[in-house]
Amino acid sequence: MRDPKRIPKFLNKLGKYWQESCPDWRFGQLIINVFDGMDVDPWLLEEGPMLKEFENYLNIEKDAHKLRPKRKRRGLNARKKQE
Repeated sequence: MRDPKRIPKFLNKLGKYWQESCPDWRFGQLIINVFDGMDVDPWLLEEGPMLKEFENYLNIEKDAHKLRPKRKRRGLNARKKQE
């Protein structure tokens, strides 16, 4: 069984990334945008690799003091524009 103590750490990091990178996005918008850009099914990822996917999508640098989001159109909004 996975350690339940991993959950607050994961949620705190995800919350920080969301708040500092794209606070104007709704939660569903954040999730769909990140998941749509993934090369792997999110169902298969543990929390560590999942955070890496968020870091990659939001262009978060580990040593940076400030998060720098990529503002590429992806996810549902990008699909709607293509149709």
